[in-house]
Amino acid sequence: MKKCITLLFSLLIIAVTLSGCSVILSGLIILPNILATEPTAATGPTAPTTPVPETITIAEAREAAKGTEVKVTGVVARITYASGQAPSGVVLVDNTGSIYVYDTDVAERVSVGDRITILAKKDYWILTDEQDEAGKFGYMGCNQLISVASFTWLESGIDFDKSWIETTTVKSIMDTVVTEDITSLIYKVTAQVKKAPGNGFVNYYIYDLDGKTGTYTYTQCNGGDFAWLDEFDGKICTVYVMALNAKSSASGCVWRFLPVSVIDEDFDPGTVNFAENAVKYYGVTQFLPSYTGNPALELETSATNALLGYTEIALSYQSSDPSVISIDENVMNCHEAGTATITVTAVYNGVSYSEDVTITVEKQQSVDYVDVNTAINTAVGETVTVKGIVGPSLVNKTGSISLMRPVLSQWKPPQM
Repeated sequence: MKKCITLLFSLLIIAVTLSGCSVILSGLIILPNILATEPTAATGPTAPTTPVPETITIAEAREAAKGTEVKVTGVVARITYASGQAPSGVVLVDNTGSIYVYDTDVAERVSVGDRITILAKKDYWILTDEQDEAGKFGYMGCNQLISVASFTWLESGIDFDKSWIETTTVKSIMDTVVTEDITSLIYKVTAQVKKAPGNGFVNYYIYDLDGKTGTYTYTQCNGGDFAWLDEFDGKICTVYVMALNAKSSASGCVWRFLPVSVIDEDFDPGTVNFAENAVKYYGVTQFLPSYTGNPALELETSATNALLGYTEIALSYQSSDPSVISIDENVMNCHEAGTATITVTAVYNGVSYSEDVTITVEKQQSVDYVDVNTAINTAVGETVTVKGIVGPSLVNKTGSISLMRPVLSQWKPPQM
């Protein structure tokens, strides 16, 4: 069988004019690839290609299992930085949620307000040195995307969607147990931004409206990456913030914040219900969910908030069942086993606010205590119950001993 070959060419001509006549001096035929009517034989089977996932929402990506490849589109809301102010990752937002993307290449190529599509892997990140402690408290790690395989830039100058963002308080975020998967999820809060310079570093804190409930920002640049917060220092602002990760130690876990956006809206303290603030931040916070035995807890009789500017708002307490829990002269005593509701009330300028706290009193079991000296001489690994005074060390009449105790709640960062 004959092959029919089609030659497609171009002719390049160099011509001059001599004595009024055009003369061709040289020519060149330029040939492209030869096109045959018959295809050449295949050299082997084509390797199968991995199908690219369909684009999903960020909310769906957050729910994906670790190691899953996901494709998402979103707006860059914030860029994070590693040591030396090198871009390390971005906060990506769509109309369903937010997620942190840890990828230096992407971070170096984008600006805040860029809308991009990425193909990446789902991950949960915990600092290697903290993984054992995190596991003890059920902390999963930062919900994030890593190992970006493809990147498409779509447009710029886009504000991130805020329609889905929950309005809450710093206190509510801090009270969220670390077993809940809230990392890299943006919240809207009204909070105080506070700068605290140290020796060669700067800490930035995001505090609630009591001026003390909150935590510090997560930095790898000794605070230099948050210098943009300086203009808000000491002010109460609208803050879009996320718990980026949790510091995990033997003492427990504490959320560390990443502020995404801060807006100074000339906050007016007069818009706050002072009675409600007194109850929520100074009243109900005194109680534990349960007690074994009698704590003889002396309760606060008033609340003062220098940040908001109110002083000596009276606090009162009432028990639903004095046989279980009684309150006399602002001292709470637990009696028999059962459940009681404590109502905490404050009144300011004729405005009253109350909130209930349900407390369980558990029956105190008979326990054989040993003194500290006996505990010191007990074999390693044996369980003992020691009765003494809790302080810098545990002391009774026969000696002192240092304790490592099981932690029942999350620790709070030192206040500056």
